[in-house]
Amino acid sequence: MTITKVYIVYYSLYGHVEIMAREIQRGANTVPGVEAKLWKVAETLPERVLEKMKAPAKPDDVPEIRPEQLVEADGFIFGFPSRFGVMAAQCKAFFDATQDIWATQALAGKPAGIFWSTGFHGGGQELTALTAITQLAHHGMVFVPLGYKFGNDMFEMNEVKGGSCYGSGTYAADGSRHPTHLELQQAFHQEVLNHKSITRKRRKQSLHRVQSMAIQKLRPPGPQAAQLRHSGIVRCIAMVLITLIILASLIVLINWLLVQPKKLKYSIEDGSVSGYNLSNDHHLNATFHLVLRANNPNKRVSLYYDKIEVSVSCEDQKLSVNNISPFYQPRKNVTHMNVNLEAKNVTLHEAVARDLKMERTSGNVELDVKFRAKIRLKLGVLRIHGTLKLLCGPLSLPFSSSKEFKRVSCDVHGS
Repeated sequence: MTITKVYIVYYSLYGHVEIMAREIQRGANTVPGVEAKLWKVAETLPERVLEKMKAPAKPDDVPEIRPEQLVEADGFIFGFPSRFGVMAAQCKAFFDATQDIWATQALAGKPAGIFWSTGFHGGGQELTALTAITQLAHHGMVFVPLGYKFGNDMFEMNEVKGGSCYGSGTYAADGSRHPTHLELQQAFHQEVLNHKSITRKRRKQSLHRVQSMAIQKLRPPGPQAAQLRHSGIVRCIAMVLITLIILASLIVLINWLLVQPKKLKYSIEDGSVSGYNLSNDHHLNATFHLVLRANNPNKRVSLYYDKIEVSVSCEDQKLSVNNISPFYQPRKNVTHMNVNLEAKNVTLHEAVARDLKMERTSGNVELDVKFRAKIRLKLGVLRIHGTLKLLCGPLSLPFSSSKEFKRVSCDVHGS
């Protein structure tokens, strides 16, 4: 008789999933030709954390599974507690470590079921199952749900019962509740159903092998067949990529139409020069005071300013650079930033020094201000990262704060 290997792989912190796993194993052992084995997933929490959580010791009679051991089985049932609607992190870490198996699709076509434990009704009795199916799908495993093969007990309304058409389940409540007799019966039944799926799979595989052998005898494979398979894979990958690009473009377009963003506006509202001293050997000392106004007129767009750099220059010679502290600008907001840029003993080109001396006599100095920042835009459901560049000028800064400053708008550039 051919032996069917079923691996029951689970993680259990307080023992609820372990009780379900042992009942599933008991159900498997009632089926002739089935060899069901319990495996536990490695714990990732430190021992001191488990002690504070008052977690009981793990059973000694259940070995810890390694990812490469999955290929030995004909079918699986995976069990786990729910954490915010998804499987526990220990199980997720185990699946994350199966990359080598995934790369070869060694588990493709093998049947797999799931069972779980949640704290209460809204703790993910169905969501945990739905999010777990993605792990099976990426490996090409065939998900075997419980369906409604459990009969009238699936519709039990007189007592609290976990599980659904996706698989068997239980409620842990505050930890004091344990799987009920009805929940254990459902778990027992699930393994019997899973074995039937494995048997059907083996029959199909045998028939497929017979058909393949007959075809190979009639028409031996040549290099054209390999080329056709390769081109088919390339076409499939290309279609998937095109579909993803189209979907992403539609999402961006729809979001853009819903938000209808307006252009951000920036300007220099005030400015002056203090501590000005230009020596005969063309060394400049001065402090430039600026007030930068940032206007976000959007109702649905907010943004973060990171790594902000402001520089002031005269005739393409940079006089001073300063950094502004990052900040957040909410929707429909106007923010004023006071910026002080200090030129300390800056050696000027002869032409720049000559022009500054002439402008000093007029009471104003003409300068260019550049603003550069890394920004993060929150545009509806989208998050966009980019670089904001502002060019403000030429602006005329008075040497006296009592003189009137003429407001200057900034040209906005982004990437």
